[in-house]
Amino acid sequence: DGIATFAVVLFGLKYGTAKLDLLDVVCLAGALIGLGLWLLLDSPLIAIIATLIVDVIGTIPTLRHAWSKPEEESASAFIIGIVAIVLTLISLKSYELSAWIYPVYLLASNGILVLIINRAPRIARKADLIF
Repeated sequence: DGIATFAVVLFGLKYGTAKLDLLDVVCLAGALIGLGLWLLLDSPLIAIIATLIVDVIGTIPTLRHAWSKPEEESASAFIIGIVAIVLTLISLKSYELSAWIYPVYLLASNGILVLIINRAPRIARKADLIF
């Protein structure tokens, strides 16, 4: 997940347009704070929760981008992620909170992104008809 996120950032910097607004800066600061907490604390569960919080914050700009420009996002990439996460959940040997909380979060966030990418254009067209 981290490697994929890093690749998206690199390709975004190389091929995209770098426009940071207040939300982007706040999310980046939140992610850095979460990363710092993760490094400081010596508890696997707290580390997983910190990672989850960092990922939630980091996903906010992606959700916004998927809503405003769904044609620039790939629903199929998130669907592949969903399949991988389902396989991960099926293969768990332990059902402790620390084993399933992050995959369940990823399943939810990828599912929400797929719905937004597929529904945002239709919702926007309906909103245009109303206004």
